[in-house]
Amino acid sequence: NSAYLENLAANTTRFNVNYGEFAYLGANVSGQYGVDFEFAKGSVSSSTFRNGYAGISMHASLNNTLASNLIYANSHFGVYFDNGNGGDNNNLLISNCLYANGGSGFYSNSSSGNTLRTNLVFSNVGAGIDVGDIYDTLDSNSSYNNASEGIYLDVHGPDTVVSNRVYGNGSISSSHPGIAIANSSN
Repeated sequence: NSAYLENLAANTTRFNVNYGEFAYLGANVSGQYGVDFEFAKGSVSSSTFRNGYAGISMHASLNNTLASNLIYANSHFGVYFDNGNGGDNNNLLISNCLYANGGSGFYSNSSSGNTLRTNLVFSNVGAGIDVGDIYDTLDSNSSYNNASEGIYLDVHGPDTVVSNRVYGNGSISSSHPGIAIANSSN
């Protein structure tokens, strides 16, 4: 499928999606992964993203809010932060349900200051939450029954991880623990 939705709004008040249903969107083409934020700002809440390439993708997007969404059965990641020029920084993911995706439920690399709070992340083919960032906060999430780690942190600086429930992960190999920390100096 080659259909996708691209947000180019530079102001957070100009892109606001509530109660939407997005299915069968996206392809393995940069900027066309599904619902894409490209150097953009906005909020998405109480919506469903399913059966696409990636549920929601951000590229160099700042100060976005994803709240109370269902994101499932996408062939790639549920939510994908694609680094970009300057990273995807200071985004808030709160009370989302990310499950049965073909990669990690949430994947981010080279971003900063993102907060994941009270999300349910389960039954994904990759890790539940896979973070390669700095200054991120993972607070009160539940990550379980993922094929790889429940939470994977590739630490490049300080992150805060507090009050998360992580269990039943690592079905593809016993070498995938509940929480894995890579590249930490202490």
